[in-house]
Amino acid sequence: MNIYFETGKCPLAPVFDFIQSSSITKTMSIDGKYNLSTNGTDNSTVLTGAYVPMKCNSGYAHVDGQLNITCIDDEWTTFPTCVSVTAHDSVMTGSFQASNALPCTVDATTFNITNGYSSNASVSSVSSNKVTGWIQFACMPGYAIDSTVGELYNCNNGVWSTKPRCLTTGRCSFSALQDFIMNSAGLQTTGQSQLMQVPQETNFVLGGSYIVVTCMNGYTNMGGNLNITCSSSGSWSSFPNCILSGGSGGGGGGGDGSETTPIVPSG
Repeated sequence: MNIYFETGKCPLAPVFDFIQSSSITKTMSIDGKYNLSTNGTDNSTVLTGAYVPMKCNSGYAHVDGQLNITCIDDEWTTFPTCVSVTAHDSVMTGSFQASNALPCTVDATTFNITNGYSSNASVSSVSSNKVTGWIQFACMPGYAIDSTVGELYNCNNGVWSTKPRCLTTGRCSFSALQDFIMNSAGLQTTGQSQLMQVPQETNFVLGGSYIVVTCMNGYTNMGGNLNITCSSSGSWSSFPNCILSGGSGGGGGGGDGSETTPIVPSG
């Protein structure tokens, strides 16, 4: 029997509306199993710890929000955003028409930024290396556009504005997660996880990374979240605490696994 401690609820409708939207299904899809537990009487809300893991479809990249949509207390984590990685798919070209706006020079680097890419553009070509218009940039997972500069690269009367740049976002300690899972009694993994790492930084995972765990038979989660998620600020959600039913041990929550050694995620 599962025991639920109702520390918070989240409305179900926003998640359903999000994952069923035609504009969303074009860019992302549900990634495996999800958990939308209710208290059995109010089916319009789900309990804290409910989650829906998402993944970006082929040709799209995760740039914002949490891929593992989770109910924490009374709120859903920020819904994810996936954008096309096909550069400047709405570029407009044509002959230059006389105006007060002077064109800007373009070269091999104009549509590129470090740890990012051009997600959209509206430019009119004047010659083989002169354009007017703007270019919009987005960042790869683990990075975010510098808000002091913005995402647009504008040609202003012959001069490009300051070029957008991608800054490092929060990262969580991978070793801390491994140590917790290895040393937690009554806890086991479920096989559901997305632990995103950056090359050369194998001891850290990116914000939005997650792993779903459960308590073994005879144990109940008395605190923390069975859906362990790395926040954009670089901290793990509260680790679960699996307690031996009728006892006072330590570990995660109300699962149906057997007494086996937990599988520790590897780098």
